[in-house]
Amino acid sequence: MKFYDNITNHFPNGIYPYVRMISLYDERPFEHEFFIRIQKSFLFLEKSTLTNYYAQNHKYSHESSILNYCYLTDLDFGRSHDD
Repeated sequence: MKFYDNITNHFPNGIYPYVRMISLYDERPFEHEFFIRIQKSFLFLEKSTLTNYYAQNHKYSHESSILNYCYLTDLDFGRSHDD
């Protein structure tokens, strides 16, 4: 499987080494911890699309670290909240 569609805040933990493209969708805010789970689960991620219309609850947390996606070349925030 190269594509994982409509991942929400409740996606099952695991490692998906063959997935290269994902779409993220939820009706709740995505928090930093969610993106840490995405980074650890999709090691070879090349493309991601984000659909979410709600602002983060904890966007000013000083505990947030920078996340590195080594293979990510295409990131689409076109349908998401602007924070």
